This record gives sequence, structure tokens and C-alpha cells, in this order.
Amino acid sequence: MFNGEITIKRVNVKRWELVGDVSYQNENLRVTAKSGLKTDGASIPRAFWGVIGSPLTGKYVKSAILHDALYASEALPRKQCDELFREMLKAEGVSMWRRNTMYWAVRAGGGRVWKRHTKKSIDRGRRYCEVIGF
Repeated sequence: MFNGEITIKRVNVKRWELVGDVSYQNENLRVTAKSGLKTDGASIPRAFWGVIGSPLTGKYVKSAILHDALYASEALPRKQCDELFREMLKAEGVSMWRRNTMYWAVRAGGGRVWKRHTKKSIDRGRRYCEVIGF
């Protein structure tokens, strides 16, 4: 279940800032992306916008922003972040083919992002992500 609405403001051409918190909760945990998080929305290459959608449109925006918060903070192992992303996409009503395509895209390409993290970037990411286990 999701709580909160997505409100964002433009930072620059490719980045946005979350205004207000948004969270997702299942039977095991609650993940919150906090106000101030910088995001690019769903990291969909422009060539695929016609098939998948653009970064800030569609049913997947909450999932994408929460996934960005999880990645930035490394609050969970990468594979768990990606599996939770797929679960959130389903909860948002994203079709099976689209959510599986998006899941496999982050599995294939997300490692490059993950490997660029530094202690400083992770510490900064943790200011904008909260994970509470039950």
C-alpha cells in the first residue's frame, strides 16, 4: 500500500526534487522516500519512451522514486531493492509485461549506478530514505 502523493519540483533539465514524503508498506517493511530526495523519475532511455513511457508519467512513478531512494541509500541489498521495485509496480497496477521489462532493465543496468556510490553519496542518500522492518 502506498501513502502520500508525488509532488516534485524541477532542479535542472534531468533532475527533480521530491516535495513531501511518499511511502510503500507491505507485510514486512515500510519504505519512505523523504522530501528533498533528488530523482530522475524512472530511468527510461528516451528511445523507449514510446513503449514504456517517460520518466515522470505513468503508474510507475511512485515505484521509481522509492526505488531511487533505496538505491541512493543502499538501505537494502541491491537485488532486494529491485524485487521490491517489481512488487511496487504490481501494487501500482503496472501491467505484467511492463513491470517485468522495467525489473529486468534495472537488474541489467542498475549495477553501474550502484557501483558509483561512495560513502559520502550513501550517507546523503540515507537522509532521504527510511526503511522500517516489521
